[in-house]
Amino acid sequence: AMKHSLYQSDVADRSPEELRHLFHTGMPHQDFARMDQALELALRARDEDKLIRPRGLDAAHILLALKVDAATVEAALLSDPYLRETLAVDEIRRKFGEPVAELVDKVNWLNTFGEFSPEQMKQPEQAELIRRMLLAVVNDVRAVLIKLAYRLQRLRIMKDQDNGTRAHIARETLDIFCPLANRLGIGQLKWEMEDLSFRYLHPDEYRTLAKSLATNRAEREAYVRHFIALLE
Repeated sequence: AMKHSLYQSDVADRSPEELRHLFHTGMPHQDFARMDQALELALRARDEDKLIRPRGLDAAHILLALKVDAATVEAALLSDPYLRETLAVDEIRRKFGEPVAELVDKVNWLNTFGEFSPEQMKQPEQAELIRRMLLAVVNDVRAVLIKLAYRLQRLRIMKDQDNGTRAHIARETLDIFCPLANRLGIGQLKWEMEDLSFRYLHPDEYRTLAKSLATNRAEREAYVRHFIALLE
């Protein structure tokens, strides 16, 4: 009931045919073959990995909505944590070329960078230092964008984890990753990360707000329909 109506649904359980159609949409034909190869590897990760963690398929799907290029989508698929552990970078380089392999390498570094301790987050200047460092160390903004997609997916699937872990990840998201998304001008990722983080940190207040919004929804929709009719 607390799931926001605008959240994209997870795609990791869709069939290969559905996923191919989804990931071909809006992409140049010359990118289809490499996209299919990346999808095949991401599907392998989905089927073989027993751990519940953010999937490359879901991170790539989040980025599709932002109209990124094919290389960014491929890198998101190929930086699935299971592939990081089972697929050699040389193989990625051989199949997908140096630019994609380099991007995957940067995303993997960001995804294994380690979560920051609550002590690091206590001082605003410390959080700003970490944000600047992430942007400076990774000289390709697309890698940071993919990292943000993985972080958003981490929040989406976090409901079954213990309260301490959820609170820590949510606080870190608000302190580090939401400001990064804001700095990069990616409102869609920023608002959903903020929304989910608030939900985990303040569940009672979130529930109250969600109930209030649901109560007024019919009234708001009628108001909007009225103005649509006037404009038409």
